[in-house]
Amino acid sequence: MTKDLKIITALGNKPDLVLEIIDFFNGGDRYCYNRNAEKIRKKFSNQRLTEIYLICTESVSQPLADLRRTVKEEYPEIAEHIHAVPLKGNDISSATDDDDMRQTVYKQVEKLASDNLIIASGGRKQVTQRLIEAGLLYGCLGYFTLTSPVYEARRADSHSFNIFFTTSRQFSEERRSRIIRDEMGDNFRSLYLLPLQSIKRLQNEKIGIEPSRFNADLQWLQKLPKSDLHCHLGGAYDEKLLKKMAALLLDDLQVDQKRRQEIIRVIEKRVKTSINSITAKDIKGRGQLHPLHNLNAVCQNDLEAGHICKAVLINGLSTQQIK
Repeated sequence: MTKDLKIITALGNKPDLVLEIIDFFNGGDRYCYNRNAEKIRKKFSNQRLTEIYLICTESVSQPLADLRRTVKEEYPEIAEHIHAVPLKGNDISSATDDDDMRQTVYKQVEKLASDNLIIASGGRKQVTQRLIEAGLLYGCLGYFTLTSPVYEARRADSHSFNIFFTTSRQFSEERRSRIIRDEMGDNFRSLYLLPLQSIKRLQNEKIGIEPSRFNADLQWLQKLPKSDLHCHLGGAYDEKLLKKMAALLLDDLQVDQKRRQEIIRVIEKRVKTSINSITAKDIKGRGQLHPLHNLNAVCQNDLEAGHICKAVLINGLSTQQIK
């Protein structure tokens, strides 16, 4: 007899991860996985995913529509069982936003709590953290993670996916052990498993202040996992520090002044204005987005990689423009 499964996760800016999760549980022979993933898949051989709950900000309305359309075509049996759980606003950028999100997540997991509920990592990491907490509090079957070492992986790349599943009991019993940290699938999510005292230390301890501790601080930094670090710097620094970071990056990558000017000229040609004349009104105006909103596309073909172009741009803007 087939047992029904339900999954709750967060929807990000693309529907791909949710589709890949559906493929894993309901895709049958259409998708093949590595040996470890197939072992996990075998455990669910007599179970089918029948309901999906997605924690959504207002900014993911288009990915949600794309997901519903694809599922209707490929998995019509669950097309009517994709439930959006809306959050207020487009972002989680304050303590109030986080508190509202936590209450929404907790209430939803409390309603769904059962031995056939799986909590899956996806979308915003803040939401994943709250889902894990709620699962521990109210109960679930376990925790599921799907990642890929292939950048911009496609669903057809399923053989390269790293699949991890941890039962709720195992998660609770081994929460602080190295085993469970490995099974959660990436360095960032493993931070949730540290003791509260360690988490507070990471949040509050300042480094680089005492000259006598320079070498010790540097060694500590070098030991930290860096796989997700780039995802969590945006908006964290003021305009002066951003300019300094951009200049240091360009120096470190040996992008000379001549090349920087060449990049500036190409960007100005693409956005049809000089860098010095860009204003907040240009970028925040209504209607069509300013080309700088999609600098990666501007940088394609005859420019450097996107991160270099962004560093050149930030280095070329005034602090007032950045602000």
